[in-house]
Amino acid sequence: MSSLLRTVLALAGCVLAVGCAGLANKAGPDRIAAADIVSAEKGIVILSAGAPDFCRVHGTALVLRNFETKKFVDTVPMITVDSNIRKTDFDDHFGTVNALALPPGLYLFTPWLMHPDVAAVYTPSFEFEVKSGEITYLGEVFMTRSCGFANRFEIRDRYDRDMAMVSVKNAVLATRPVVKRLLVPGPRVTCMPEKYLGFKPCPAPAGNPK
Repeated sequence: MSSLLRTVLALAGCVLAVGCAGLANKAGPDRIAAADIVSAEKGIVILSAGAPDFCRVHGTALVLRNFETKKFVDTVPMITVDSNIRKTDFDDHFGTVNALALPPGLYLFTPWLMHPDVAAVYTPSFEFEVKSGEITYLGEVFMTRSCGFANRFEIRDRYDRDMAMVSVKNAVLATRPVVKRLLVPGPRVTCMPEKYLGFKPCPAPAGNPK
């Protein structure tokens, strides 16, 4: 069972139980193994995601895609942005600090509505590169408008705040050199549902504006 499917099923269970207390963040910095921190075969990316408040039903997550094929990378967990399926790391807004260990290459994040009956036709994308042996800070994906169908996103630099949280959750990771290379907004991508919890590959539409 893929990480994406497991997260959706967990969310469905929370909704049926009328809300979640907040599950532990599967993409948290504490999930990065010491071997991955010093690995020459992987790179680590650090980013935060959040919104002014949490969303109970129409929450949003970031899903990782291969840059070339636009297919989901379902070996890593999705990153929740405003869904209360996860515990917040902050007191002044709802959000999480996240870290992923990935093979080198080009990737992108796209928002995904965490509701089995809703699928976006087009979504924005946020591009980045992973380099072997490098730890990269990608910034914060912040939803200035959330919990709906006309959501808005900004990429913000919250390096000091986010790295302070990393030091609490993974002290070894926080001591390593970090390169700041913020996410780059890319073209919108499209992905139509083939069936519930099943998706076709999602190429960027030809001529689609950024």
